[in-house]
Amino acid sequence: MMAQIDLKLINEGVDIPWRPMFAMREVSMTYNLSMPFGGDAVRMPPELHENAALSEAIHKWYEDNYGDLLKEDLCPGRMVLLLDGDLYVLRVPRIFGSVKFVLTRQWLPNPGIGRGPATWVVSRGVV
Repeated sequence: MMAQIDLKLINEGVDIPWRPMFAMREVSMTYNLSMPFGGDAVRMPPELHENAALSEAIHKWYEDNYGDLLKEDLCPGRMVLLLDGDLYVLRVPRIFGSVKFVLTRQWLPNPGIGRGPATWVVSRGVV
């Protein structure tokens, strides 16, 4: 069953890291089941306990078949910073919304929380 679902997802152009989630959706819709996307079964609502093992089996199938290909870099961008004569590679995370980047030589333990874009501080040596 999983090989057929995976083939369907391949034909639909679903990237490998997303296939376990889409496969769970396929199984859930085909068999009219509610199942968790993972996590601690003790903390799940009772209606998800019944199919937690099925969810784990789907994830296991994908891990056994694709391994490290399931890992997705959540930092799609990189840039080089010159701080005090030293070069640092800055991995820019995937951002939803807006952010204000602050580059400083001083450590700012708490840049403050307020309205507007989030503040992301890059201090010397902490890149």
